[in-house]
Amino acid sequence: MNGKTYAAIVHYMNWPSVLDTISDCLAEGIPEEFVILVDNGSPDGALGALTLLHPHIQIVQSEQGNIGYGAGVNLGVKHARDQGADRVLVLTHEVRTRRGLLNALSAALDIDPSVAVSAPLTYLKSDPEVVWSAGGDLSLRDCYPVARKEWSASPVDWVDGCCFLVRVRDHFNIGGMFEPYFLYLEEVDYFVRMRRSGRGVVLLAEAVAYQEPGSMGLYYAIRNRILLARRLSRRSLAVRIAIEHGAKGVWSWFIRDLRPSGRDRIRAVRDGWRLGVADETELRDRR
Repeated sequence: MNGKTYAAIVHYMNWPSVLDTISDCLAEGIPEEFVILVDNGSPDGALGALTLLHPHIQIVQSEQGNIGYGAGVNLGVKHARDQGADRVLVLTHEVRTRRGLLNALSAALDIDPSVAVSAPLTYLKSDPEVVWSAGGDLSLRDCYPVARKEWSASPVDWVDGCCFLVRVRDHFNIGGMFEPYFLYLEEVDYFVRMRRSGRGVVLLAEAVAYQEPGSMGLYYAIRNRILLARRLSRRSLAVRIAIEHGAKGVWSWFIRDLRPSGRDRIRAVRDGWRLGVADETELRDRR
């Protein structure tokens, strides 16, 4: 295992289950002082108890409350970089790992310098025989990510953001995760950009993690697809998604019976478009 490896756990209101994730990091051989817990403003009072159980773990608290998954990852990787980390094992707060995961992920980076990210095959915690994600593909025709349900030797467009090992310099070379997503599709955007930069993203069958996926809601599903389409220069697709869901929203909210789903669609189209425009404006200003 070459280089100095830290762990960054993005946490929000998952006490005491996050203790299992921390224990797995320690079992992988990561020293307690190299484990960073990024807390997104959890109001459950868990941090005091955590410091008693693991006094050497580093706790980084968001000053703005819940800043979202991508911003939490960026905060954790930055904190690790500032202490000289070469690699960071990124995990979400519910993930469990099978022993040997870090050695397998590290070996992939040791063997091939062109690989920036290595990730495990992910199974359901509630049904450990069922594959939740073996990475996935992204269709540029509709900007809809499709998770694979079995390992394949063919390259993946993205891997699940619940657990992956990344070289710190590569994370910052592509600008880190795009934070305005807040929830859903930020890892797809991140890994697609990583691959477009010429760096490798690999999924390993011999590395195994377990997670229990949550829901993201209609609002983020629509808003973030519009944003992803615009960021991937698929403007016509973004327009089509906006028109489709805008029309459905108007029908549900104004014509039928004021259904909340209609309001969510309208908000998602409005906010997705605004974020996309702001992102494109910022990119033009940089040039």
